[in-house]
Amino acid sequence: MAPGRGGMLPVVLGALTGLAYLIVTGPPAAAPQTRRSTQETINAAAEHLADVADTGPKLENPIGAFNGILTKGGAMAPVPSVQLPALAPSVPNLQVSATPASQTGGGPLDKTSATQALRQTETDFDKNFLLTIGGTHPGPVDIVDIPTTTPKPKPYILNAGKTGLPIAEGPRPSWLVKEDELVIDARSPQFGGMLIIQPVLMDADGGWGKPKASRPRWLRSILATNRFHARQHGHAVVLRWHPTHPQLTKWQRRQCGSKVDERTCTKNNERENFNWEKHLMLSEYLTSPQNFTHVLMLDADAALVKHPLNILGEIAKQMEVRNLDVFLTSEDWLKYGENRINGGFLMTRNSAWTRHLFQDTFRAHVKGPGGLRSWKIGLEHQECSSNEQICLNDIMSGSGKEVVKGHMTLESGIIYNRGGCTVRSCGSEPISDRTMETLGMNDDRLQVLHFMGGSKRLAPEVLCDGGKDYTGDGPKGYGCMK
Repeated sequence: MAPGRGGMLPVVLGALTGLAYLIVTGPPAAAPQTRRSTQETINAAAEHLADVADTGPKLENPIGAFNGILTKGGAMAPVPSVQLPALAPSVPNLQVSATPASQTGGGPLDKTSATQALRQTETDFDKNFLLTIGGTHPGPVDIVDIPTTTPKPKPYILNAGKTGLPIAEGPRPSWLVKEDELVIDARSPQFGGMLIIQPVLMDADGGWGKPKASRPRWLRSILATNRFHARQHGHAVVLRWHPTHPQLTKWQRRQCGSKVDERTCTKNNERENFNWEKHLMLSEYLTSPQNFTHVLMLDADAALVKHPLNILGEIAKQMEVRNLDVFLTSEDWLKYGENRINGGFLMTRNSAWTRHLFQDTFRAHVKGPGGLRSWKIGLEHQECSSNEQICLNDIMSGSGKEVVKGHMTLESGIIYNRGGCTVRSCGSEPISDRTMETLGMNDDRLQVLHFMGGSKRLAPEVLCDGGKDYTGDGPKGYGCMK
């Protein structure tokens, strides 16, 4: 039954109130959580208002000041502003005014003024601002739940902190990238030269340390050993303790699916993404204004142990003679590992080709399944949707191996990247040469010892407690103190 004359005004006022409420809050919480644009919200509310007006008889100005109503046909007499009651204590009163179509040049139902006032992106909603029609907003207000939008999840950091790292004293150099920290800069002059970069990202389980706590002794002994080597031979050392945002790529998030939350998805991909951070760091510091001649990516559980020898300097000489851009190491200390790359030691020459390589590999990682169509170094349709070691192996031994031939070399891990267990006992591990166990740290071939996996516990035994101090700080120093 149509409302009578006396009941029409409350209907219209109620509809206007509903319009404002709908725009501010979106549909009720029980409604489907589909994304709805601001314009769609306006259109739906305005159409509903016109429907309400059309169902009843035309008014004959029952209160004098009220001169007209909306109709579906587009006719609209001037309507004064209507003061609506506040929707909530934290929400200001809204001024809602209708504009005749004849004045705006709009279509059958003109909503230009409302559209202009509300033409903000959904990002504005995420910033907790409410918008009004026909006026300016007084400023930020309390958070209002808007179920029509789905806010993007914030990047999830499972564990991060720089407490307990051997950060150099003094002003932080301006050339450092992101939140990286300097351990030592022994270059003279402090420009060019060689840089050692190491990610020391805390894993979700806390094996690499916990926020606001000292780092484990095994890690401290290794970091101190590398600092000592850099001090002796004039290198700089930089640590990355905070992972780059976002950790998850779009394809990783899709693979996790809608039923897996951000924390779990981040943890499931943590190991691979932490390893990909190494290629990102290389691409960043190879383009540093410091113009480093060489950049070594060294896993933070790997130690430069042959201190009398300038390990980086000697490798750089080899690279120069052979005109190489990238010096990689194998896992030949294991049986059948002579052709398998280990990503824990990557020595790079600062050349255009090298810069392009690590930009390419990281872009391919971000691209994921399907591969990167065109690489700057000349590869085509190369995929890197697993870990960074597999990516490098595919590049060197796959269909595009001729493209990288002459630029990259794979050298002996027995010398430059030996597993840490070999200096004690690898047990049932199928190592390639048992003399590594009998000689231990006295093996003259050994230059870099990598305490990967379960061998981490051996690091302080070897570097601090084995009769020789490799850290250069003594038993009470940063690396060896208990």
